[in-house]
Amino acid sequence: MLNLLAVLFVLHGGAHLVGFLGSWRLVENIPYKTTVLAGTYDVGDAGIRVAGVAWLAAALAFMVAAVAIVARWPWWPALSLVAVLASLLMCLVAWPEARLGAVLDIVFLAAMLHGLRFGWFELATR
Repeated sequence: MLNLLAVLFVLHGGAHLVGFLGSWRLVENIPYKTTVLAGTYDVGDAGIRVAGVAWLAAALAFMVAAVAIVARWPWWPALSLVAVLASLLMCLVAWPEARLGAVLDIVFLAAMLHGLRFGWFELATR
């Protein structure tokens, strides 16, 4: 089960790279925009690049969390929770384009809270 979570984290982290690539105009196929919160605020070129760095950081956090899960490092639940919460916040800021990511983050969060309640994390680090 944890290996599946690790694979899902790698895939979700990869999806975060789209936010980085688009905000830095590194790929032509990804639309470039400088607005956030459903077009409510225009943060300009510099602001969207900062957001792009945040997308990259979240991608890296998911990748490191995936490695930590597979390696059964004892701090993987904390890193995973931070990655999921940061991702959810970023997806909400990038709404509606990132709505699927927000749904996935909510599913991850629910599964992690359920696992915490039933002691799965303690068993998973042994």
